[in-house]
Parts: sequence; C-alpha cells; structure tokens
Amino acid sequence: MSVKRRGVVVSVDGSMAKVLIDRGTACSSCKISDACNKTECDSMVVEARIATSRPIAHGDVVCVSSGGSPLLSVLIGYGLPLVLLLVVCVSVGMATGSDAAAAVTGLASIACYYVLLFCLRARVGRMFALTVT
Repeated sequence: MSVKRRGVVVSVDGSMAKVLIDRGTACSSCKISDACNKTECDSMVVEARIATSRPIAHGDVVCVSSGGSPLLSVLIGYGLPLVLLLVVCVSVGMATGSDAAAAVTGLASIACYYVLLFCLRARVGRMFALTVT
C-alpha cells in the first residue's frame, strides 16, 4: 500500500522533480479550522524521482506516490526505538538495580539507534522514495 497525492511540479532537475503538495484537504471541511494550529494543513514541497516516460515541466499536475509501506516507516521510526528502549531499560534495571543507570543506558541506546539510522539514511531512503507518475 502506498500513499498517493496530487501536486504541481515546481521544478525539474534531470530525473528528479520538486512537487508542491497541498495537505489542506481535511482542514478545508472543518468548521473550527481557524481556531487550531494548521501547520499540518500547509503546502509542502517534496523531491521525487520521475518514473514516467512523458515529459514533465514546471506547472504540470502530477501524482506523487510513496514507495514502501507506511507501516514499515512507522515501525522503523517509532516501533523499534520503543522496543529497544524498553528492553534496555528493563535489562539494565534488573541487572544493576539502579533506575538512573537504566534510564541513562536506555537513552544512550536510543541515541545510538538514531545515529545508525542517520548513517544508513541513503539506504533507508531508497526504501521509501517518492516517485512522480
């Protein structure tokens, strides 16, 4: 399952395109949208690989779809760090009996996880690359 959005091409650079996507569909129908913080309703520009043979130019309306599973991205970003934090905190807490040591090693393990994820960002990014169709 992939996420698909329609957008307008802002610029094209070789096999990559920058596309302006409007995220305000849910906010436009909400009656109290003026009272909330609508940052999630603002437009955003994404960079996507062009996966179509037809020529794409500035101003074209295109469909941008995500590669990979949205569930997998949530698992990598939130699920695995949570499991790692819990396992490390419980293990160190049981081994040492110190809550402070458990907390510090838990935070250190999360920091190491995100540093590793940052180092592997090109590989992970290919799994979730956006494409213009």
